[in-house]
Amino acid sequence: SIRLMTISYEIENSNLFLVLRFLIASLAVCGNAIIILTIFRSSRLCTRAYNILIAQLAVADLIVGLGLLVRVIGTSILKIFPPESYTELYCVSIAAITVFGSQLSQLTVLLIAVDRLSAIKCPLEYKNKDPFWYPLRRFLFCIFLSCGGLGALYINVDIHNDVQVCTLSGKDIHGFAPYWIVFSLLLCAMIFATYGYTLHLLHDTMVLLSYFICYVCPFVSILFGVVLEAPEMILSLIVLINGVTIALNAAVNILLYGWKYKELRVAMIDYVGGRERQRELSYRTDGCLSVQPSSRRKCTPTSERTQPVPFELAEGDVLL
Repeated sequence: SIRLMTISYEIENSNLFLVLRFLIASLAVCGNAIIILTIFRSSRLCTRAYNILIAQLAVADLIVGLGLLVRVIGTSILKIFPPESYTELYCVSIAAITVFGSQLSQLTVLLIAVDRLSAIKCPLEYKNKDPFWYPLRRFLFCIFLSCGGLGALYINVDIHNDVQVCTLSGKDIHGFAPYWIVFSLLLCAMIFATYGYTLHLLHDTMVLLSYFICYVCPFVSILFGVVLEAPEMILSLIVLINGVTIALNAAVNILLYGWKYKELRVAMIDYVGGRERQRELSYRTDGCLSVQPSSRRKCTPTSERTQPVPFELAEGDVLL
């Protein structure tokens, strides 16, 4: 068993794989950090509950990226100073950050799906929801479930036992697998049912496609591996690949949400370019907002208006 698991262990410790992991983790951390800072530094974006949910998803994916960075740094250090053996507690704990962030991310995707569906079906009720307490309650709910599920990772882990190969497979994965299978099955079913119907109404399938490739497919492989009692080497490789795809899903968040919605995209570009402060001041003083800095649309200051300006629907607020 140790000889078979050594194959995946050698792959994980290879320089090419470490560099690949580091690049994905860096993109996940930097991209999601930009989304978080952009939303919470903009008074306009903070007034919409949907943007706060996107920020919550960015926080979850940021945790996934940090967990992967911890894994890369830990692996690099142990590669330079290899120990004779590892404790089971260490091998499980080094993956705990990624597991926690992954659970928080999947729960947030479900809440976003429910949020979009409620915005379409009940637009008047959705409009009156508090942009602060509405997403905060859901964030605390996701944190509570993620912390509770994190305990399942430590089932059957002997804190006094040493192993020669540090990988989340074999005994450890069989202890965590029942919870992860039930958790993922329920979430996949609810996300596809809710988000699938919502995206069908909006004629947009990019989010669901990314979720299917980066999360559902690796999960199905783990499911079949555990049910069919695959060898330790196969399970170890599946878990390794699953960890990379989860981080990849966190990295593409900036493209799916940060670049897809025009209002958030423009705000992110302004933030990176250092123009967000100027745009905020212009919006507050004149009551005018030009989506593009070079726009030629004439904006009449509030003091000179004789009639109310009609409300302009943003691209990210379809049917609201």
